[in-house]
Amino acid sequence: MTNKSKQLGICQVASGGGGGTCTIANSYTVSTHIDASFGLSTATVAAGIGISEDKTVTSSIQWTSPVAPAGASYKAWAVGTRVTYQIQKWKLTKAHGRSAQTLLSTSRVLTAFSPVPSFTVGQ
Repeated sequence: MTNKSKQLGICQVASGGGGGTCTIANSYTVSTHIDASFGLSTATVAAGIGISEDKTVTSSIQWTSPVAPAGASYKAWAVGTRVTYQIQKWKLTKAHGRSAQTLLSTSRVLTAFSPVPSFTVGQ
């Protein structure tokens, strides 16, 4: 899945008659990002959603656009696995040999992103 919050490069076709091409060429490093809540560590959340807590990808881009009109721009973004989730906080009470659970609160929708060594380009 494309992660448009992790832009890796941009190019714009130079102004002038007839258009042309532009090139995105650079190295990049993208790391896992995990939202946590309720005092949980990112390691605990990562284990719960099944992604690596500390994955870092280093790679490079060498991409040339198709012929396009002057002023057209292209952006490169990181790709990987995106997970959305919510964390719930429960209270366990025991009385008279019985256990009961009560839901105390639920987090907003949280996200995690685990990168792969690749990219996608769009306008």
